[in-house]
Amino acid sequence: MSLRQRIGDAISGRRTKQEIRQKESYQIHVNSLCSAYENLFAQVRPLINDMKSVIPYGVGRNGARLDIRKTPEIAKLLDPNVSMGWAEFADAMFATWLTEDELNVRVHLGRGGKVEGYTILPVGSRRVRNGRYYWTIESMEGRIIEIGEDEVATLRFSRNPRNLDKGVSPASSVFIWSQIDDLVSQYQKAFFENGAVPATITFIKARTRDSYEKKRVELENGLSGAKNRNKTVYIWRQLLDDGSEGDELEVKTIQGNNATLAIKDIIAIVNDKLNKAVGVSNFILGDDSSAKYDNAELSDYQFIKRRVYPALMSFWGQFQHELDRITGGLGYGIQFSLELPELTERLKVKAETARIQSESLREMIRDGSLPSAAVKALGLPNKWLEAAQGLYAEKLRDDEREDRRAVQYQIQVNQGGSGAIEAQDALVIDSVAQNATERKLEALDDDYGYAPVFGEGEERAKAIYEMLVEYAEQILTENPGITAEELVEKLNEILIKDAEDGVVEGVEAVQALLYGKEVSEEIGAAFANGNYHLSEEFHKKLAGRTAELVKNFGDDAKQIGQSVLNQAAKEGWPASRLKKALLAAVPKSRAELIARNETVYAVKAGRIESDKYIEQNYGVEIDLVWRISDDSACDVCKAMNGVKVKCGEAFPDHETYDGVEHYWEHSGWNDYGQTPNAHPNCRCYFDEEVRANEL
Repeated sequence: MSLRQRIGDAISGRRTKQEIRQKESYQIHVNSLCSAYENLFAQVRPLINDMKSVIPYGVGRNGARLDIRKTPEIAKLLDPNVSMGWAEFADAMFATWLTEDELNVRVHLGRGGKVEGYTILPVGSRRVRNGRYYWTIESMEGRIIEIGEDEVATLRFSRNPRNLDKGVSPASSVFIWSQIDDLVSQYQKAFFENGAVPATITFIKARTRDSYEKKRVELENGLSGAKNRNKTVYIWRQLLDDGSEGDELEVKTIQGNNATLAIKDIIAIVNDKLNKAVGVSNFILGDDSSAKYDNAELSDYQFIKRRVYPALMSFWGQFQHELDRITGGLGYGIQFSLELPELTERLKVKAETARIQSESLREMIRDGSLPSAAVKALGLPNKWLEAAQGLYAEKLRDDEREDRRAVQYQIQVNQGGSGAIEAQDALVIDSVAQNATERKLEALDDDYGYAPVFGEGEERAKAIYEMLVEYAEQILTENPGITAEELVEKLNEILIKDAEDGVVEGVEAVQALLYGKEVSEEIGAAFANGNYHLSEEFHKKLAGRTAELVKNFGDDAKQIGQSVLNQAAKEGWPASRLKKALLAAVPKSRAELIARNETVYAVKAGRIESDKYIEQNYGVEIDLVWRISDDSACDVCKAMNGVKVKCGEAFPDHETYDGVEHYWEHSGWNDYGQTPNAHPNCRCYFDEEVRANEL
C-alpha cells in the first residue's frame, strides 16, 4: 500500500470516527445535515401547503388573465424539469425560501433567451469572484459547473438592514429556539438510551466484602449506562449481626435530572416562539383540544389573510422581478388568486346589515320619499334602485286601496248609513283614487323607470339614446315626432363621425409603430391632406345596420305599448294614467344598449377600415390583436384576449380560458368575426402590429 493511500485512509478513518463521535455524543444539532427546515418542519408545513396550492398565472396590461399558452415562462414553471412536477418543485421552493437565507433558482435559457425549465440550486453553492456572484454545482459526471448571475433568480424572504445581501427567513429568526428544541429532544434521547437511570449512590449492606463485590457486579451488569455517564457510586456498609436476614440495598439520588429540569415549560416556550415566527396557531397545527367553531374559523381566516397572502405577494413579486431581469422583460405580470375563507359572523353581519337597509328603505318610501332619493339618502349603491322602485309600486297600490276605502266611507256617511254603493258612486270612487295615483306618478318624474348615466366621452352615445327614446315615445303615444327615416339619417351622421375618429386612431397607432420610418411620414402627410376616406361600401353597411336596429327597437316599443294598452282597456285607465304608463314602459335599457354598442362599434369598424386602406396603399401588413378593457370581462372575451389575426381576417370563434372552450357567434353585427365584438355592449378593443418586409 502506498504512502498516499495510507494517508488518505487515515484521514478518511479520522473523519468517520469524528462523525461517530458526534452521533455518540448527541451533537447532531451542529451537523450540517440537520437543516433549519427539519427543525421547523411542523410549523412551516401549513404555510407551504397553502402556498403551493395557489398556482400563478399571467395578466395583461389591463389586468386580464392570460391563457397559459401566452405565458410560456409560467407554463414551464408548472413542469420545471424531468425530475419534478409543480407540486414537488413548489414545495421545495417555498421550503427553502421560508427556512434558508435565500432561494436560488436556475433559469434554463434556450435559443433566443427562451425559458426551457427551472432547477433549485443547492444551499450554500453561491460564490463570489471579482465582485460578482456565481454558483457551483457538480454534474452527474463529477464535473464542476459554474452558473452566472444572468441565469439565477435569487429570492429572499426578507433582508437584513445591516447587510442587504444577507437574507432573513422565519427559520433564521428563531434559529436559537429551534436549536433548543433540538437539544431538548436529544437530551431526552440520551437519557432513555442510557436506561433512564438517574445518577445515584447505592449503599450495599453486606456481611462480607466478598458478598458486597458480588452484589455490586450483579448491579453493574444489569444497570450500567453508556460509558461513564449516569454511573452509580457503590459504597459498602458492613451488615452487623443485629438479627437482620440477608443483604440490603439503599439507593440515594445525587442528581435530579428531570426532577429539577422543567422540560414541559421549556418545550411550551420554544413552541410558542416557533409558531409565532411562521404565524401558525395550534388550530392550524391540528391541536383542536380547545377549539371552538368560531375561534378555529377565525384562526384559519387570520392565517390566510396575514401569513399566506402576504407571503405569496412577496414571493411572486420577487419571482417576476428576477424573471424580468433574466429574460429582458416578460411582457406580462404574474398574479395569483387566493380566496379568504368567509367567516360565519361576517356573513351574519352582512345579512343583518342588508335587512336593516331594506327596512330603512321601505320606511323612507312609506314616508313619502321617491326611490332614487331614498337610495341616495341611505348611501346605497345603484343596484338598490330597482328594489326601491318595487317598494314604491307596492306603496302606490296600497295607497290607492286606502283612497278607495276613504271615499267609499265618506259616501256612505253622506248617505246616512252603510248601505250598498250605487254604480255612479263607484265611478266617483275610482276616479278619486286614480287621480291620487296620477299625482304621485307625476311627482315621480324621471325617478320612475330607467335613467342611464352617460359619462365623459359618451356625448354621442347619449345623443343616440335620446333620439331612440324620443322615437319610442312618438310610437307609443302617437304624438307627432321623429320618423324612422329621419332617425336613421341622424344616427348615421353621428356614427360616421365616430368611424372617422376610429380612422384617426388607427392612423396614429400605425404611425407610432413605424416611428422614424419613411413610410410613417408618408402616411402622416397623406392623411393630413385628407387622402383617406370611408368607402361607399362602409357607408352602406352602417346605414343598413342602423335601419335594422331602428326597426327592431320600434317593434319592441310597439309590443310593450300594446301590452300597456291592453291592461289600460281592461282596467279602464284615464288618459293621463295611460300616457304615464306608456312613457314608463319605453324600452330605455335597450336604447342605452344600442347607443353604447353602436358608438363603440363605429370606432372599431372605422379603425379597421383605415388599417385596410394603409395596407393596400403603403406596402405594410397589419395584424390585429384582441384586447380586453379590464378583468371584469366575460369568459368569452378573456379567452380571446391576446389572439392575433391578419387585418381583414376573422378572429377564431372559440378559444380556451381556464381549461374550458368558450365560443362566440360570427354574425353581421361583428362583421362575421372581423371586429372584436363578441356580444352586445362588448368593451373589447384591439391593437395593431405592423409587419413590413421592405422596412
